[in-house]
Amino acid sequence: MRTCFDIEEGDAYSAARQLLARRCRDWAIMHSRPFHARLVLAAMDSRHFSSDGRITHWNFQHIFYYLLEWVPRYVDADMRLLLQAPENLRTLLQFFRHTGLRDPRGGPLVANEEAIDTASHSMAKIITSMDSSQFDELWGCELGTRNMDTSNETVLKDLSDRLRRRYGRPSQGEFRTLPQLPVRLPSEPELNALAAEPLAVQRLTSLLEWVGKGRSIKRSGHLDAAASRELAATLGVELTEPVRSSEDSDELRLYLLWAKKMGLVRRYRGRLVKVRKYEWIASDPVVLWQTAFDFLEELGDAICDPPQSPLTTIYPELIPDVLNSLYSLPEPMPLLRLNETVWLHSCAGFLNDTDEVVEQYERVKRHLSRMWALLVELDVVQIDRAYVDDMFRNDLERADESAPGMFDSQTNKWLLEEFTEPTLVVSLSPMAVAMLRQRMLEENREAGLVGELAGADAAEMLSVVSQHYPWQDQVEELSTWMITNHADVEVILDVARHTPFRSRAAAIVQLVYDLVPDAPRLLRGLRADPELAPSVIAFLVEAGVLEMLDLTDPERQLLTAESSLRLMEIEGIDSVVDGLEALTSSDAQGVIDGVLNSGHPDTVALDEFRDLVAEQLSRRRASRPKPPRIAPGRLGATRRSRVRRGGRP
Repeated sequence: MRTCFDIEEGDAYSAARQLLARRCRDWAIMHSRPFHARLVLAAMDSRHFSSDGRITHWNFQHIFYYLLEWVPRYVDADMRLLLQAPENLRTLLQFFRHTGLRDPRGGPLVANEEAIDTASHSMAKIITSMDSSQFDELWGCELGTRNMDTSNETVLKDLSDRLRRRYGRPSQGEFRTLPQLPVRLPSEPELNALAAEPLAVQRLTSLLEWVGKGRSIKRSGHLDAAASRELAATLGVELTEPVRSSEDSDELRLYLLWAKKMGLVRRYRGRLVKVRKYEWIASDPVVLWQTAFDFLEELGDAICDPPQSPLTTIYPELIPDVLNSLYSLPEPMPLLRLNETVWLHSCAGFLNDTDEVVEQYERVKRHLSRMWALLVELDVVQIDRAYVDDMFRNDLERADESAPGMFDSQTNKWLLEEFTEPTLVVSLSPMAVAMLRQRMLEENREAGLVGELAGADAAEMLSVVSQHYPWQDQVEELSTWMITNHADVEVILDVARHTPFRSRAAAIVQLVYDLVPDAPRLLRGLRADPELAPSVIAFLVEAGVLEMLDLTDPERQLLTAESSLRLMEIEGIDSVVDGLEALTSSDAQGVIDGVLNSGHPDTVALDEFRDLVAEQLSRRRASRPKPPRIAPGRLGATRRSRVRRGGRP
C-alpha cells in the first residue's frame, strides 16, 4: 500500500486516496468517529500536493497548514462542514495509526492531536473572517459565471489553481522536492570530535586569538602590510607577492570577510575588534563549524572577485545547489562533470561571443576551484582521485543525435575520455551530510537516516522501509530494528498477516525474501498459512520459485483472487471493472465467482470486490442498449425486395 506518489502519478494516487477514504469511513463507523469524505480527501490532498508528498507523515506544521490555510481557502464547502475539519483530521490520523500506515518520522499521535486542538480555535476565526468570505464569494462567482461542472475534479483543480495564483499562492505540487535516499552518519560524539579538525575552523579560531583586544586597520577597512604579514603567518597563509594590505591576499580577504559575516569581528573606531556578544561561538568547535557553514553562501565577493564572473550573481544559490546535488549519492561524483553542469546551467546559455565564452569559461573554472578549496578547508566536501562509477558514465555513453543528453557531443566525448583514467571525485563529509539533513528536516523534506526507525512500531517501520529505502538500506534497517527489539522474522510475518492491505502484505513478503538467507524454503513452508498463503503463493510464482503447475487447484484460485484484489487496490475499482468488461460475460463471471469463492482470508477486500466491482459491472452491462432482433422472415422479405429492384439476391 503506497502512501507517497509523484505529482505525475495522478491515477495511482486517486486509487489510493479512494481506498483509504473507504477504509477510513468503515473504521470511523466502527469506532463512532466523525467522518466526511470531502474533508478526509482534502486532508490527504494537502499532504500529497506538498513538498514531500507523504500523505501519512504529519506534524504540527502540516496540521496548522491544513486547518489554517488549506481548509479555509481551498476546500469548497459551507461553513458548517468546514468547522468539522479538525475532528475529521483527528479521525484520519487515528486511522493511520491503527492500520500501521503512520509515518513514524512525523509527530507522535498525542502531539498531533494537541496541535489539532490548538489550531481549531484559530481556524474558526479564519473561516468566519472577511478574507475567507471574500474568497468563498469569488469561488462561487467563478463557478456561476463560468457554468462549471462542480463534480469534475479536473475543472475544480484548474479553478483552484487560478484562484491561488490570483492570491499569490503556489499551485498544488509546484514546490515538490526530489526524494532523497537514506544516509548513514557517525554517532553524535564522533561528529562533534570531527568539528575541531577542519583547517578553516582552526584558522578562524587563530584569527580571533590574533585580533585579541583589537588591531589597527586602515581607513579603507583593511589591515596594513605589517599586520597582514603577521596574520598570514598566524593562519599559515603564504604571501607570494608584495602585500600592501590584507586586500591583496585572497586568503586573508576571505577569512576576514568570513569572520565579519559570522559576527565574530567588526570595525570599531579604526580598529578590528571581537564582538563580545558572539565570543561564545568560538569557544565551541561544533558551533563554530556550524556557523561557518551557515555563512558559506555569503562569501561570493571573496570567491568570485576580482575579476567578476557569471558565478558572482548566482553564488548564494550555487552553494546549496551543489551540496544538495551531492547529498545521498551512493558514489562520489566526478568533479569535472559537476563543474560542467554548473557552467551549462549558470553561464553557457547567456553568452554568444566566442571570445567572451572562452574568457568567462576560464574565469568560472578559476572561481569554482576557489570554491572547492574553501569547501575542503571547512571539511564540507572530500575530494579524492578515483575511477568514476558507471552511474556517471551511462547517460554520456547513451547520448546520440536522437537523444543528445545534458551536454553537447564534444563535451560528452571529452568527459568520457577523462573518465577512462582515475580523476578527481567529490563527496560530502559526514558533518555536511548531518547539517544538510537537518536543514531538509526543517523544510519538511524527506531525509531518511539509516537506523532512525529502530524504536518504531513494526508495522510503521515496514511501511517506511518498503516505500522509501533501496534494497541495501532495507536489509540494514530491518536487521538493526530486529536486533534492537530482540525480534525475529516471525514478528515481521505477523505484520503481513494482520495488515488490511494486499499490496502492503506483498511488500513485506518481498522484504522477508531479501532478508532471510534461506527465504525460499521458509516461504514454501508458509503456503498452508491461512492468512499468508495468498501473498506467499503470489510472490513465489512472480519470483520464479514456483511454476503454475506446482500449485494445487485451491492455490491457483487463491492466486487469482490475490491478483484481482491487489489490482483493485493499486489501480482502482474502475480499472478492474474495465478489465472484466473487456471479457465475455461467461469469462468475466468466472473470474468474479473464482475470487468470491476462493476462500481468501481478506474478507473486507472480498466484500469490496463484490459490492463495488461485481455490482458495477452488472449495472454497466444492464445499461447497454440491446442490439435489435431481426426476424428471419423479415430478412427474406428484404432479399425479395432487392430482387424486385433488379439487385443481387
